[in-house]
Amino acid sequence: MDDLEKTTSSTHIEKSDGMIDDFDTVIDPVLEVRLVRKMDIRLLPIVTLIYLFAFIDRSNAGNARVLGMGDDLQLTGNRFNIGLSAFYVT
Repeated sequence: MDDLEKTTSSTHIEKSDGMIDDFDTVIDPVLEVRLVRKMDIRLLPIVTLIYLFAFIDRSNAGNARVLGMGDDLQLTGNRFNIGLSAFYVT
């Protein structure tokens, strides 16, 4: 036990090379507003369309089951619900 205590040494690390200590970065508020507005203009229409199509798919699957799709595809029990859950996941 004495040999082990003699051979080991502890070191204190003041600063690691992988750490970033500079939190003094200042972003210009005008540029930030312009960037956010530009991202909103480009992303919001696309996201809105994707959401709309997902909603239409979910509602059409329910309407199709009422009109006989479940009988045609032999979807009994939980099979239809499992298939419909794919529309909610995406």
